[in-house]
Amino acid sequence: MPSFEADVWRSLALQAAGVGDGAIDIDRRCVHLSREGATVLGLPPRADVLALETFFQLVHPDDRTAVRDAVDRIVDTRGVVEMRFRVILPEGSVRWLLGRGQYHEDEAGRRILGVMVDIQRQVELEELFAGHKDVLVHQRDELGRLNAQLQDLSARVVRAQEEERLRISRELHDEIGQVLTACVMNLEFGADGADAVQLQQEVLRDLRHALRQLRQLSLELRPPLLDEGGLEAALRWLLERMLTPRRIVHQLSIDGLHERLPPALEITAYRIVQEALTNVVRHAEAQHVQVELRVAGDELTLRVSDDGRGFDVSAVRRRSRDGDSVGVLNLSERAVLVGGQCEIVSTPGAGCVVLAWLPLPRAQGAG
Repeated sequence: MPSFEADVWRSLALQAAGVGDGAIDIDRRCVHLSREGATVLGLPPRADVLALETFFQLVHPDDRTAVRDAVDRIVDTRGVVEMRFRVILPEGSVRWLLGRGQYHEDEAGRRILGVMVDIQRQVELEELFAGHKDVLVHQRDELGRLNAQLQDLSARVVRAQEEERLRISRELHDEIGQVLTACVMNLEFGADGADAVQLQQEVLRDLRHALRQLRQLSLELRPPLLDEGGLEAALRWLLERMLTPRRIVHQLSIDGLHERLPPALEITAYRIVQEALTNVVRHAEAQHVQVELRVAGDELTLRVSDDGRGFDVSAVRRRSRDGDSVGVLNLSERAVLVGGQCEIVSTPGAGCVVLAWLPLPRAQGAG
């Protein structure tokens, strides 16, 4: 292949690769650039000779000292140095280059033979990846935190279930079991005549008491009214049952509930209100309680407020983490299990407000 064609092919290959070459004449302190070398530096595409200091002025000010030191190091060590640096193009933009220089000495003098590769796109991709990497690292850490929280929540749910089973077991054994045992013993060792009538009345009284306890326990496990009449009916029954006997004035406000909610959502909302009312009855010494339920968009909002004595929420949460006062923690856990959240706002002497936000299925929210 003729020399001219070889030069053309060489030039095309270098241009396609974004590579330029040149040489630094150490003794004359000038730079000989090929056409491709000039193009990489943003100069007119022609073979050119620049003063070494002019070449340094093309380098970005923040990298200029490092490039000077690299040239000196190549000369001192008579070796090879590779580095990244930026150059400022004539229109003012910045381009990243990868430069590699090698010492060379012959009868023509001392030179540094070098190539420069346009790596601007590579650097941009690296910066983009670095940004995404930070996001991915953050997401990984957040996922780890959420996973740990989920594991802790699952463990708490299991413990709560076991505690509930233990409570039911004790009530069945200590209350109902003892009553039924007494009935059996009375029937086995019963008397005749008038004593038999009295014994029958006692057994009937005890059985009615056991039956009431069974009904009460069944209602606590799951109120039939929730399945039969829906959330609003169940909440009205709950308020009457828990607050009216204690002469606590109460009000229920319902907005936007035009159809039945999914069963899991209904029972979660019911349990949150039940837990909030239980705290009111046990601790608040309140005179007024208001329950508000609102369905709007894709969210169910619950608000239970009272005018009781209030409490330090942070202190109660700390006790909850230690295994005490789990009622407040149960509120948050119930909401989290259906993808929602629950917040408690209270200060000593200023009552308490329980707020819960529970997401609705898309079809429900759209309706």
